[in-house]
Amino acid sequence: MKKDILDMEKLKKAIKKKALGYNVVEETVDYSLIDGEMVPSKKKTATRHIPPDVSALKALMDMKEETDYESMTDEELSKEKTRLLKILADTENK
Repeated sequence: MKKDILDMEKLKKAIKKKALGYNVVEETVDYSLIDGEMVPSKKKTATRHIPPDVSALKALMDMKEETDYESMTDEELSKEKTRLLKILADTENK
């Protein structure tokens, strides 16, 4: 059970990172042949931006909409019921 919670947290963190975009540092090393051995001759470091991903953003928004009804009090559940019925009535009236 605890592992499932940790895995879900890791998943949410990864989706959030992909949804918001992030930077990665890329390193390339050029080698030269000196005295019969390959030795590093030049090292380049570049930072590349990975842009936000729309699919990940949608998944993140869907996750945020999930509500933990089991932990709500009776009063909170009543308010949530009223809110959802209002949304339903508004969509039926359109």
